[in-house]
Formats: sequence, C-alpha cells, structure tokens
Amino acid sequence: MLNRIQLKMMLKNIVLNRNRICYMIKKVNKHSLIAFATVLLSFNVCVAQQHTAKSETDSNSIFIGDHLNVRIIFSSSDNTPVVFPYCCDTCIPGIEIVRRSAIDTVINAAGRELRQQWTITSFDSGSYIIPSMSFYGSDSLLLAQTEPLLLTVRTIAVDTTLSIKDIKEPLSAPLTIREVLPYILITLLIFGVIVGSIFAIQYLKNRKKPKTVSGAKKPLLPAHIIAMRELDRLWQKKLCQSGLVKQHYSELSDIVRTYIENRWDIAAMEMVSSEIITALAPLHLSEEAIRKLEQTFYWSDMVKFAKANPLPDENSTTYHNIVDFVQMTKQEQESRETTAK
Repeated sequence: MLNRIQLKMMLKNIVLNRNRICYMIKKVNKHSLIAFATVLLSFNVCVAQQHTAKSETDSNSIFIGDHLNVRIIFSSSDNTPVVFPYCCDTCIPGIEIVRRSAIDTVINAAGRELRQQWTITSFDSGSYIIPSMSFYGSDSLLLAQTEPLLLTVRTIAVDTTLSIKDIKEPLSAPLTIREVLPYILITLLIFGVIVGSIFAIQYLKNRKKPKTVSGAKKPLLPAHIIAMRELDRLWQKKLCQSGLVKQHYSELSDIVRTYIENRWDIAAMEMVSSEIITALAPLHLSEEAIRKLEQTFYWSDMVKFAKANPLPDENSTTYHNIVDFVQMTKQEQESRETTAK
C-alpha cells in the first residue's frame, strides 16, 4: 500500500503533466491557425491573379486557298508582364500564316485582355491542328495555355460525269479615265517639250538676225546731222567735269544707238553692245570705225555696270570716237551714193 507521501507526489505529477499537455495543445493550435491563415491568404492571392487564354476561329473548315481569321486572347486580372507566343509563317504543318495584326490591349472591369489576330490559309486538303499557344511570364513561368483547334481544309468537288470544256478567254474590262490619264499626261508632256523646243530654236534663230525698225518713221534730217547735233549738245553740258560720268556715258550710248537705228534701220536701242557689233558686220564697215565704236561701248558698259571711273583723257577719247564713227560712216555713205550715180 502506498503511503500518504507517495500518493501526494503522484497527484502532483499528474497535475503538472496535465498543465504541460494543455500548454502544448494551445501552442499547436496557435501554429495551426497561422499556417491555415497563410494557406488561405495564398489561395486568395492565387484566385485574385487569374490568367486565362483562348484561341478561336470564324469557322472550323475552309476551301483550299481561302483565308481564315484566328483570334488569340489572353485575359489577366492584373498587369502581370506576359510574353505573347510567336509562330513563324510556315511553322504549323499544312497551314500558312498570311499576316498578323498588332497586339491590342483592352482594359475592362475584370482586368485586361491582350488580343492578336492571325490570317491563315492552306493549299492542301485535309485536317490540320492549330497547336496550343503558351503564355509565359517574365520569370519564365507558364501563366496560361490555349486549347488546340482542328481545321478541315476541303477541296472543290469535281463532277467527272460532265464533259471537259475549253479554257475561257480572259475577260475584257473597259478602260477607265484613271487608267488612261497617265498616258494622256505623258503624251501632252512630250508634245509640250517638242513644241517648246521648236519655239526655242526659232527664237534663237531670230535673235541672231539683226533687228530692224520696220514701222518707225524716218526723220526728215539725215542721221549723221541729228547725231552730230546731239553730240554737240552733250559736249556743251560738260557732265564729266561735273562728276556725272555715268549720265555722260549713258547719253553718249543712246546717241550712237539712235544714229545706228536711223542710219541702217537696226533696232540698236533693244540690243546689247555685242549684238550691235554683230548686226553691223554684214555692212562691211571699216575696221577703224568698228574699233572706235567697240572702245566706246566698252567704257560705257564699264561705267554703267562695273562702276568704273575713266580718266578725263579717256572720256574725251570715247566722245571723239563716236564723232569719228559718225563722220566715217557718213562719208562712206556719200561715196557709195556718188559711185552709184
């Protein structure tokens, strides 16, 4: 029989062990609740981040050579980065991708959708499978995958009981103005170039000929008398002594040009200096007269266009050159008229 002291010790151990067991049970329940909450939260996060993918077509069968649209759609509840699947034009056996659209992003209440449309065709009859397309995240984890699609390519039935017919001739389509207009414009352009070339050649030919004053009335006085009178008036003005060198040479040039017009009916007022010398060539004037005229034209052009400032001796020389030119050509005229008589 147990004595009283041993009995008390046994009861004390039982109570102590009971407290330890309760403490362990409470501790285990606490960790279990934390683990359960963690799993539940992870489940909620996973549920909140749902990703789906699907592919669809307008039809599951086409004729050889027809086009068919394939729409690939990826849906996500958040903005998780995704790598859109890529397939080369001839990677699918029996099917050829004609073109691809750009990847469109559509935002809706459920999240976002990424869409792309393929246009495919096939040139051989039979059944083909459009494989599933996989969408991966930036961490190379698989997010979603489409289901494969079955496509049937049919051929046109040929009735072998009918007779073979000839190949039809190409259909003739009427011409439109839009088709003919370029040819009309090219023809008009060529015609314009030809006409313009003719006018340009004619203009250059006429320009080389000496211009004559046809409709102008000839003065009653001889040309050399009018010229000598105007030269005398110019000398009396003494423009060079007053510093008006440019005006002096301008009036001197006008006097000799007017003399040439009145003397030989050459439109010298409308010509440049070189053209006047060319127009006088057929008249066979003396070399001395032409030299004096050229020298005066040279200094006249230099003063008017190059702002030259000749010396007083050169101003006097050019003036007397024109006086000599008028006298030399007048005397030549009188001698010819005497010979003719």
